Amino acid sequence: MAQIAGFAGFLLVGGAIVLLASLVVSVKSAFHQTDAGIGLMFFWASVGYGLGGYSTGHLARHMSLPRLLAAAALLACLGSIVELAAPSWPLFLGAALITNVGTSIVDAGTNALFIDLFPNSRGGALNLLHGCVGLGALIVPLPVGALLVGGLNWRVTFAAFAVAYLIVAVLYAAARIPEGPKHDPAATEVEIPARGRLPLFGLALGIALYIACELSISNWVVAYLAGSSTIMATRTLSGFWIGMTAGRMASFRLAERLDYGTFTVGCLLAGAGCEVIAVVTPAVVVKAVAFGLAGLFYAPIYPMIMAVGGTLYPRSASRLSGTLTFAGVCGGISYPPLMGVMAGAIGIGGGMVGAAILAVPASAAIFAAWRSRRVAVPVGADG
Repeated sequence: MAQIAGFAGFLLVGGAIVLLASLVVSVKSAFHQTDAGIGLMFFWASVGYGLGGYSTGHLARHMSLPRLLAAAALLACLGSIVELAAPSWPLFLGAALITNVGTSIVDAGTNALFIDLFPNSRGGALNLLHGCVGLGALIVPLPVGALLVGGLNWRVTFAAFAVAYLIVAVLYAAARIPEGPKHDPAATEVEIPARGRLPLFGLALGIALYIACELSISNWVVAYLAGSSTIMATRTLSGFWIGMTAGRMASFRLAERLDYGTFTVGCLLAGAGCEVIAVVTPAVVVKAVAFGLAGLFYAPIYPMIMAVGGTLYPRSASRLSGTLTFAGVCGGISYPPLMGVMAGAIGIGGGMVGAAILAVPASAAIFAAWRSRRVAVPVGADG
């Protein structure tokens, strides 16, 4: 049941990531907002996501992960209900923050749960889990768009998400994890001592820079290709997410056959290379293919960094996952928004190349963290 709850929760996480973006036009019109107001909405959503990730490790000290995840899903359900009924813009922004706090705890907590449940196959299990994020992000925009075109009130989507969060909360509450010390995260979670945090800082830097690479495409590829055609631009974005989903599903088996560090760094550099190729090539079709391949190679990075961390800190899964989730949010609200400012000087393509260059220090940080396991006993390891 814990695995089913995790997969359902991550489908919902994926859908939640793209929901506000799918409703931008409707939200902007309903609350009479400018682009600056919409930017503020995304900022508060990101703040909520960061708060949720940061708090996960602390909350896991006081309750089991299934109970924490059920409570987080109920919090997101409450936030969705307020978004559904919010009569004013400030209340809507507050509700978006609350919803994202809950969604982020579901994200970080489920990562921690899978790290604990699959100690011998973390890479494969986490890639399969994160494949559900891609599926959710692919599935949700289609019915939302169809419903809006059909004349349905945009707020109904929040009612649907509230029901979905409630179902996921019930699944998490009913989840049972195997008995025994290593399967009881709340009982075995240990604090990461200061002397053992350097690899964690490396992983946090790596995941922050990776998210900058990923969002440089996901957030900007439609604007980058706007000069060709809207259809080609949106299809390229879909192709990127199809690549992300396919890459994670393929890595379910592949990740366990290769060295975690080598596989992660190799995929990151390959994805960055594809992003550069997509920018420098003049042919639009080649650009679309290259962006899709970038998604394919970028796909395993986030779950693999979590898997690397789970190997280094096997008894600090909640703190690890919460810290890395928070670091990813920091990466998402730093470089990608700056690309809009940089566009006037070097263009969106130049910003994408800059993001691809960030893959080099990210790879170095991840590889250094992974190598640290050879010279030190994993923090919190038994014995």
